[in-house]
This record gives sequence, structure tokens and C-alpha cells, in this order.
Amino acid sequence: MDTLPILINGIRQPTIVMKSGEVQKWRFINTQIFNHLNLSLDNHSFHQYTRDGWGTSSYEEYPDGRQTGGAGIFLAPGNRSSVLIKAGEPGTYLLRSLPVKISDGKKVKFLPEDVLAKVVVISTKKYMAMPVVPLPISTFLNPISEQEFAGAGGKKRSIIFNKIERDKTEVSRKYNTDLGSIQSNLTIALTEFTDSLEKRISVFKSDVSNVIRKNIGGSETSSLVDLASYEYQLQPANLIFQNVILGSVEEWTIFNCNEITHSFHIHVNPMYVVKINGVLIDPYWCDTVALPAGGTPENPTSITFRMRFQDFVGSFVMHSQMLHDSDLGMIQRVNVLPHSSEKPGSMSLGSA
Repeated sequence: MDTLPILINGIRQPTIVMKSGEVQKWRFINTQIFNHLNLSLDNHSFHQYTRDGWGTSSYEEYPDGRQTGGAGIFLAPGNRSSVLIKAGEPGTYLLRSLPVKISDGKKVKFLPEDVLAKVVVISTKKYMAMPVVPLPISTFLNPISEQEFAGAGGKKRSIIFNKIERDKTEVSRKYNTDLGSIQSNLTIALTEFTDSLEKRISVFKSDVSNVIRKNIGGSETSSLVDLASYEYQLQPANLIFQNVILGSVEEWTIFNCNEITHSFHIHVNPMYVVKINGVLIDPYWCDTVALPAGGTPENPTSITFRMRFQDFVGSFVMHSQMLHDSDLGMIQRVNVLPHSSEKPGSMSLGSA
């Protein structure tokens, strides 16, 4: 698979000079619009202490990925990572992006290994000690326990990510191309658009009704989504789909119905990832996460996270960090509403 060369601060394969025993802080930001990274440094360990700027109470160790089955620091588009690195014996070492599987299922695709930089370690008598623990982290990043989640209502939501490529043969069969059928084709298209719009308006009114606890004409209660038969469509960006009350704690599951690994990003609040494909993991905080590859509409992959809506009232977006997908509609709005006792536009301050 052909890829564009990766640059570090605008330079292809720069040389980084360190002194043996020296400790440096490196901050990685994957600013690519599609490709992922799998970072590893020959014969050295990364000591990660933030993901996307959100701190950890202890270091996460990432030794040379070539010696651990190819597992380095994985960065989806938009992901960030802060690490400490301590230079070893004098010599030349390579900073690499190891192979990354970005698609699974019928079309398995890997991004090939790439050398990103050379690290030249020179001899010195100076020795620096690694900090014992990372910097203190905000209490806002305390784990979201079962008790906190249940005490805040225990609301769960399902969000569907799906990218549909039109089948030209199906389109040609559905819409006749002769001039005498143009009026019929326009009628079909207008009817489908109207039905879709009415459905979305009805669901939107139902969401608002649930929040304000008042019935709105034309709203209806939607049943649980049948993942095996639901008609997945890219979502328009000009409607509010997720309405949340300030102060709530919720659990969302993001389903990926495509073979590629989409990069999911949400604004304003960090997410506390607790499950991958429905399986519990060691939870961590982030604001960008790669949805597992290999999903289908019948059997989607997923990530599940919890989130505190604590100190912001208003609208923001969640979307794919793979920009062409986001531009085509893989984006939704979140609207945080104040408590009924508060006036719109007011703000409650949470933990620092």
C-alpha cells in the first residue's frame, strides 16, 4: 500500500542527538488525515504519562516494539502522546513506525514500517535520574465508577459509524436514464428525501421531549436499534442528535460498521474508555480513539466509554478524524442543556 512520507516537524528522517544517560520529554502528535502510527525506538523504552494531554497516575511502559510482537505507541489521526525517554549506550538508533493493520475482513490492509528519525547517542559522564512518578493529575480524571455512573442515571447510548460506497449498478437500475423517466426519478428522489427528513425531525423532537419532559407534536418513541437490519446512513451535520443534561454521567458505545479502523474524536470532554468490542479493558482517558477494524453492518466492532458532562453548556461536535469521512457526513452534534433550575447560557464550574 503506497503512503506519503512522514515528516517530523517538517523534516524527513531528522537526526536527534542525545547524551548517554540523558532524559528528554517527547510529545508526539499524529497530524495525518488518514494514516495511523505505531511508534517504537530501537533498544529503548518510552515511558508514556499522557494520552491526548490527559495524565496518568503511573507510567505506561513501551519497550522496543520489535521485541514485543510489534506493539508500540499506537496513534490514530489526531492522537497525542507525551513520553519520557532515557538515552542508553552510545550508538545510532532508529525511531520507527512499525506495521499497522488499518483494515480487516475481506480487505486486510497494513501500513508498512517506516523509519521516522535517527537518534544518535553520544558518550558523556552525565547521568540523569528518571522521575519516579508523573506529574500530579486533576481529580476530574478520577475513574468513573459503577456507583458514580448509576448515581447519575446510568444512561447508555449507541452511536453508529458507517461509510457507504454506492454501487453504480444498483443506482442505474433504480433510476432510469432516459429523458422520459426524469420526472419519475425526481419524484422518487423527493419522496425518499422527505421520508428521511420527517424521520429525523421526529427523532429529534422525541429527544428534546425526553430532555424537557414535555411532549412536542410529531415526536415519537424510537425502539432499540436492530444492528443486523438497520439502514446505516452518513449523518447530516446540521441537526442535533445527542441531547445531554449538564451534570450527567453517561456511557456511550460507538459502533464501527466498516472494515477500516475509523478514528473517533469528541470535543470538550475527555472520554474514559472502558471496553473494546464489548470486553472490559484497563480503562484510560483520551479524546481520540481508533475504532477496531473489521466491522460490518451485521457484526460491528465497537468501543465503549463513559463521560462526565460537568462544566459546559452548549453545542459541540464528535466526528471522524479521517477528514474525508468527516466531510462526507461522519459527524454529529452534541447539545448539553442546563438543568431546569438554571437559565440557558449559565455555567456550573466543576473540578479543575
